[in-house]
Amino acid sequence: MNKFDYMRAMRLILPLITLIFYLSCSQDNSQDLPEGFERYFEENNWYSIIKPVDWTAEKRIEPDGRTYLALTSPVDASGHEANVSIIASDAADKSIDQYTQNLLASYIQLFKTFDLESRDTLRINDIKFGSFVIKGDLEGKTYLMYTVYTIHNGRLYQLNALAPVQRYENDKAVMDQIISSFKITR
Repeated sequence: MNKFDYMRAMRLILPLITLIFYLSCSQDNSQDLPEGFERYFEENNWYSIIKPVDWTAEKRIEPDGRTYLALTSPVDASGHEANVSIIASDAADKSIDQYTQNLLASYIQLFKTFDLESRDTLRINDIKFGSFVIKGDLEGKTYLMYTVYTIHNGRLYQLNALAPVQRYENDKAVMDQIISSFKITR
């Protein structure tokens, strides 16, 4: 096979391989989805997660330029909504302990005051995550936020589940289901 034939064959084969990979990922556990949920794939950051079909998925930009995915529940009659955000970024050679300290320091700036309700580690789909729950005031309301985070293959993955404190218990089961479905696909 000469160089021209090889290049032509690769142009035909590579899109086919990409399509097969995408289809295999998109069918990942589709039969295991809870009723009323759909799987969301973030191809650029190599993860997937499930979300209720009536929740919105929106890419947003933080003030520092990082993008993140926000999954948001419909607003209830009292004007409250739950939110699960997923941030994926370069780990910048930080250890998980350094990241934990930086994350807690950033929450001091965000909430001004907060209470650390609990701190622990857990496994989600065979990957170890750090976690904590904080209670703090934001924009005149008191919120509970459950944060889980890990560094995997040089990438930082952080998931935050946030709801007003009086609605948190109502939304907790759905937010926990979303978080426990998180899969890193690379």
